Amino acid sequence: DEISVYMDGYLAHKATWGSVVAETANCSESGQKDYGYGQGGPPNAKIMTWGRVTPGYRYGAEVETYDLRMYVHDFGNPLGEADILRIADAPTPGIDSKYRCLTDSNPLMGDTTWKDAHNHGCSWYNAVRKTNSLACDYVQAASNCPIACRSRQECFTGNKERAQVFFVWDSIRRIEQRLEAKGTVCLGDHLTKTKVVADCKAWVEGGTQPASGRPEIAKWLGTYLETTDSGNPRLNITSCAELEESIDEYCSFNSSRIRAFTKASEANNKDFTMAMWVRPTGTASLHPTSKKFFPGINYFGTLSPPQHQVTWGQSINPNGEVRIFSPCEYKGQFSFENIEMKAAETSGWTFLSISRRSSDAGTRVVTSGAQNYEEGTMPMCYYDEMSFFNAIEINQPMLISPIMLIPEALPFSTVQELYYANHKEMSVRWGPQVTKQEREINSKIQVEKDDFSPRSTLLSAPIIFQTRRNPSNECPFNFSTEFLHTSHDKVVKEVCASPFECAAEVMTDPEKTLSCPGNESGAWARFSLDALKFGDETGYGDILYSITDSPFLFRDGRITGTDTFIDSMSSTVKLFLVFFTPRAGITSLMTITADFMGDFEATVDVRLDHYAILEGEQLTSYLSIQVLCIVLVLIMGIDAAVKVYQEILVCKPPGPGERWTAPTSAFVLGILIDMGVTLLTCTFISIRIPAKVQSAPKTREIVGAISAIDWGSEEVTLNEKKATFFGLVQTILKLIDDEQSMQAFANWILILSMLRIVQATGLHPRLGILTGTVRNALDDLMHAGVLIGVVNCCLAAMGYWRFGSERADFGNLGETFATSLEMLLGNLPNGWSGLPAMQLYILIFVAVVFFLVQNFLLAIIVEAYMTVRGEYVALETEQQFPVDVWSSFQAHIMALWYGWPMPYQLGTEIYLWESRYSVSYQDLARTGLFRKADGPSIGKFLKHYSKFDFLYVTTIKRRAPCKPGLEIVDEIERRVSHLLGKTPPTLRDMAVKEMQKHEQKVARKAIVRSATQARRPGFSPDGGTTNDVDSVPSESKASDRGNSTPVPDFTMELNLPGQPSSLNGDAGQPSGLNGDASVITRTDTADELDAILAAA
Repeated sequence: DEISVYMDGYLAHKATWGSVVAETANCSESGQKDYGYGQGGPPNAKIMTWGRVTPGYRYGAEVETYDLRMYVHDFGNPLGEADILRIADAPTPGIDSKYRCLTDSNPLMGDTTWKDAHNHGCSWYNAVRKTNSLACDYVQAASNCPIACRSRQECFTGNKERAQVFFVWDSIRRIEQRLEAKGTVCLGDHLTKTKVVADCKAWVEGGTQPASGRPEIAKWLGTYLETTDSGNPRLNITSCAELEESIDEYCSFNSSRIRAFTKASEANNKDFTMAMWVRPTGTASLHPTSKKFFPGINYFGTLSPPQHQVTWGQSINPNGEVRIFSPCEYKGQFSFENIEMKAAETSGWTFLSISRRSSDAGTRVVTSGAQNYEEGTMPMCYYDEMSFFNAIEINQPMLISPIMLIPEALPFSTVQELYYANHKEMSVRWGPQVTKQEREINSKIQVEKDDFSPRSTLLSAPIIFQTRRNPSNECPFNFSTEFLHTSHDKVVKEVCASPFECAAEVMTDPEKTLSCPGNESGAWARFSLDALKFGDETGYGDILYSITDSPFLFRDGRITGTDTFIDSMSSTVKLFLVFFTPRAGITSLMTITADFMGDFEATVDVRLDHYAILEGEQLTSYLSIQVLCIVLVLIMGIDAAVKVYQEILVCKPPGPGERWTAPTSAFVLGILIDMGVTLLTCTFISIRIPAKVQSAPKTREIVGAISAIDWGSEEVTLNEKKATFFGLVQTILKLIDDEQSMQAFANWILILSMLRIVQATGLHPRLGILTGTVRNALDDLMHAGVLIGVVNCCLAAMGYWRFGSERADFGNLGETFATSLEMLLGNLPNGWSGLPAMQLYILIFVAVVFFLVQNFLLAIIVEAYMTVRGEYVALETEQQFPVDVWSSFQAHIMALWYGWPMPYQLGTEIYLWESRYSVSYQDLARTGLFRKADGPSIGKFLKHYSKFDFLYVTTIKRRAPCKPGLEIVDEIERRVSHLLGKTPPTLRDMAVKEMQKHEQKVARKAIVRSATQARRPGFSPDGGTTNDVDSVPSESKASDRGNSTPVPDFTMELNLPGQPSSLNGDAGQPSGLNGDASVITRTDTADELDAILAAA
């Protein structure tokens, strides 16, 4: 089932065609398809077509066929490759040998130095043939210029990999004589002038003989003397002073390329090819006598001692020669191989090439398309096994192109093709007019400085990073999967049917014809990229300008168009640009992300992140502020702890068996916020300070590492450079993410602080409008929020269902809610007026959200605001906020100065006096809280607080207006019971007393008359207690004695000190008690109550 196709005796193609080859092979029977031989035919006749334009074929071509042979394979063994090559090389009857192909090594496969009557050589015919194909119809031209005229066919020698090519330098160089009449030395970049001179001195001084007479440099010395004797310039490398003066550090070359070439040549039996173009710069480049140009170029394996590897120049041959040296033992005529070269051009470019094949020690020298070939016996060895050469000595002023190094011995025909390919281009090139040193040092181009602020610099080449999906034959929808497989079957049957052939993977893998995105892919062979790990993503990175500035890339022996870098399997593409702004000390990372796997369309997002340096005075100021913040929050934390302690004392049960009192929710919330802000702020600062201190060293490390990436170096692979870059970018992103996390952390601290400040505004009635409004409206807002959420969810669901398949702003619920928020702010969707369905949706949204929901919210908030405003308007103690602040400040200063008690201590004491209308000097003195009872402390206290009108002493009038109903009774009972230390009567007590009301009526009247008489003799107001009078609430007074309003019954117990009484407290019965009398009384009217109070 396998077909092997050979061309010129070498395997060209091998594939599996299937059983149709061995069995049916396009049987032509009646009714079958006509393949060009007519309908019908002998049954099972084998039909083979060869080079014919046949119906059904796509790529047929008309060719001539000679000597068609068919070999029967006995025992199933086909001919071997050696048999096929022998048949291909054998003479073929009917074919003239001049029409047979020639191998590239055939001597006939090469142009000669022939010129026509007009002095036109093969290079002229090669150039003219491209525009006029008839030029090579001239028999002499076709015979002498088979390469230029393409008059002979080169044989196919198999599918070979393209040879590696290495270059010394990357542009044409102008080399002047560093040492006049001597030459110039160019070093590999791994060497320095100082090291070379030091090595030279060490070698010269280390021997017992003079340097020029030592036997190990005999080969160099012989060539040196022959060259100088011929009148050509040469450098005496054994003179360290001369060597030092001749070294030009501006013509150094990349040593890593030479090492790579040497390694590849070593693996290929030390075969190699060198090629270059040279041109004289003027008469100084020519021989002083012959006026010929002898390009002197010497490649040194070592300089100390001086050892040539290859030399160009003129020593003994009239046109010059090329010499190859080897440290291996060699018993030839010379200690080197000497191949004469053709004469070089004295004014134009000359192409120089040397190819050496170690198998037969054959060396071919090509000069501008003309060759000299010699076979020798010298084995090829290197003076430096690691590097073919380490320095180049150039003796004449000349222009020299990049030197091509190929680790193969190219045949003459291939070298001539190289010559013809560049001949026209080089003929119009003049090369640089000055040396690199003059260009970089002496030939400066003034650049006008154009300042702008702030100035940023791009630290490295922009990087493109792509995540991809593998093609898959499974799609998200079943029908899509079925359609994919059906389409693949159709392609196999119609496109890949015999006699056509598709690749095996196309025949078996449906995703090769049509696919859906699958899982993440591994290595990307098309662009020779390995997968890179970047954060949580795995993708492929490359230098941006490699993709954008070049139409194709050549990697791993393949040419790939860059326009296919982004295709249907691309998931996301990111561009990374790293900037540094020296003025601001900021490292910036710009990330441009394109997402190709969106629901509707590709989206592009631009993100710019920064990492700033903090050092010097700014760092000192920052640290000072942070320390101050720590001090302040610690003070706040201590204050919160003190408040908690005080609240514990207040909430503590007053006696055994009693319960704790729960603190208010506002107090708990405030303490939690204070402690949270304290802990979070201390944590934030403790993390932030080390990060800011290390910001400058980290920036220096990262920016320096990015700047140090040598993108042009060939010693480090591109994958290693990209891995280094992405590692540094991830470091920057981690620092930026840490900064953003800390900023988010600080944002929560600020939010808590803001809530605490807003809560603290509730201390003053005027400033507490916001907190009071929210507090009063919270319940209604909560229920309204439920309603608003339901309405918005319904509207979002409607929009997503109706427009989700048509508009990106309704593509999912998240986008729909975002669009709803924009509509709430007044931004309507684009193009809404042109769609009736959208118009209806907008109308419903506006009617429900704008006219109903928003007005509901406003009504709730306004109602709560009016309630709070009414409360603070009715508050008597409220003053303006600045006045209250000044009063509080003034009170704190005076308290410290005069020794006043803490407000909460005095407040706790006075709280027990809540039935009092006034506080006297003696009352404050008895508390024992002031510094000195007989000092000015209490007086200053009373004087200070007597300035406030809301603290004026209330005057108890004879009668006070009564509250209707039972309110006055409850108030009097509460105050009197507190005054007397008794418990207010319960409902049961009141019911029992109500049943006794009728029985005690007469006794009650007698008690009243007795109490009135008892208050006169011996009664002294100073001996009584002020609590008795103060216990009467202002609400119980009557403004007019003439209006006696009946009030409900109540019980009062009065202590009349120092008065004998015959009354006891039990239903008005005599008791015979002496001393203080307890009077129990009930009244029916305010007049009777007033009489009792007057007696007291």
